Amino acid sequence: RRTAFITAPVLLLFMGISGFSASVVRAVIMQFFVLFAPFFDRENDSITSLSAALLLILAINPYAAAGIGLQLSFGATLGIILFSPKMNNSFNGLINGKLKKRGLAGRALRSMWVSLSTTISAMVFTLPLSALYFGFVSIVSPLVNLLVLWAVSPAFVLGTLAVAVGAVWAPAGAVVAWIPAIFCRVIIVLVELFAKPLFAGIYLTRPIYSVWFVAVYCFVLLFIFTKASVRRL
Repeated sequence: RRTAFITAPVLLLFMGISGFSASVVRAVIMQFFVLFAPFFDRENDSITSLSAALLLILAINPYAAAGIGLQLSFGATLGIILFSPKMNNSFNGLINGKLKKRGLAGRALRSMWVSLSTTISAMVFTLPLSALYFGFVSIVSPLVNLLVLWAVSPAFVLGTLAVAVGAVWAPAGAVVAWIPAIFCRVIIVLVELFAKPLFAGIYLTRPIYSVWFVAVYCFVLLFIFTKASVRRL
């Protein structure tokens, strides 16, 4: 409970610093559900908190529904909630069963799979939105996310520390900022490196590519839901 009361003001401050963008407001509202559910003797439910976040945002500003950022943020989160746990459970069963990987090797494989499954799950609903709004579908994004994910948290945490130190004394903040800058440069270099090849993505400017994308996407979804239906039967 002390954690909830300490964390809540920090989250509100971060939400204000970010400019109340839809993705941050969604994340903060969902985190509030996690923090304060024990006060009401309730367990946090991800779908409920995601729906409540959308309800609150649209109650304040209904026009936010047309924002690309909101659609991508909620689409990615919904995909992670629905698909990532199932993918992780299946993979854990494979590691413990057929592969029999335990110890350090098992943990390394699980860590890599969690990052990959999260990326793939987030793309389930965001891929059509990206194709619709940008006319482009990235092919290498799962691999790039896997390569840069380790650098995101240090860049964010150390960057926040640099801002806090800089608020007290700007020269010291500039010195501290050198460390997260290294992680940021690594992310930028890797993204630019994998964005150069021709196979990095598919531009849906031609009708034939759009038809191909829709057909493949529908086939994958049909396979997922058909497989799930067969298992239930």
